[in-house]
Amino acid sequence: MMTNSTPDDPVQASAGAREDQPLSLWAASGDVGNKELAFYPRQRQAYGTPLDSRSRAAKPGWAIWVATMADSKEACEDLLAPICRYVCETPNRVPIADIHLADTGRRRANQARSVVGGFFMKLLADQLARARA
Repeated sequence: MMTNSTPDDPVQASAGAREDQPLSLWAASGDVGNKELAFYPRQRQAYGTPLDSRSRAAKPGWAIWVATMADSKEACEDLLAPICRYVCETPNRVPIADIHLADTGRRRANQARSVVGGFFMKLLADQLARARA
């Protein structure tokens, strides 16, 4: 979650209000989270949503965590679509990068690192939901 926005710089992608929801720790009003989730598609570019307005950088692991918070399968898939497009269309023929440019799909710096744990958040959340049922 980035915390560098100002009133003059509102374009900031943060899971802030619901970042603990996938693990069922969510305690705030659902309306806050719904407003937060509605923000991401409005900022989306071809290959993801930039972390904030200072850069075109997107983090697919973070975006999957955000998609996991969606209330429906369709909303989750909509949030995941740019990541799938990035994985399939990136011009870089290297292991998936944990940070890439949201407008071009090019890796920004790193690749094949262990920090892509967020890629598995939806699987974990679904498994926890089944265990609680």
